[in-house]
Amino acid sequence: NQQATVFVRGGDNALWYRQATSQGALTFSDWATLGGSMNGPASVAEVNNRYVMYRGTDNAARFILDTTPFAGGSNVAPDTWSDQASLGGFILSNPTMAPAHFTSDDQETFVVGGDNALWVTVSPGIGSPFGPWQSLGGRIAGAPFAQRNGDGTIEVFVIGSDGALWHIRQ
Repeated sequence: NQQATVFVRGGDNALWYRQATSQGALTFSDWATLGGSMNGPASVAEVNNRYVMYRGTDNAARFILDTTPFAGGSNVAPDTWSDQASLGGFILSNPTMAPAHFTSDDQETFVVGGDNALWVTVSPGIGSPFGPWQSLGGRIAGAPFAQRNGDGTIEVFVIGSDGALWHIRQ
């Protein structure tokens, strides 16, 4: 909805947010909870809509989707959010998703699984379910970072168990 939004893990381990009162504004709404039970920080990806991803206290990948329609201009529509959803799995890192690209509606979520390997799950588009988790292998020591290139492909960067920076390209 083109407003600045801040997401945090609250003292109650729930997902909380504050949103600018209008597009480009430096004033923000009061804090509001989106619920959930987090085991780490939130990450945000813009893929036509705003996905907020996090690791739940059950160590599963979870997300909530901003379903607020764009009101146009400097008009601000009220916030609407999907229900919290679990992608399952047993993960050791916070999930990450590459930003949108104009040629693709697909959504890939990357995590470090309980076996310290890089894992991915894919949804073919907004509103479509995510598929099963697939291992991409490796021995990962840190959280993954995903970035979509100008040609629409995704590169994922990780720190390996050897301390070196590794990447895999779609």
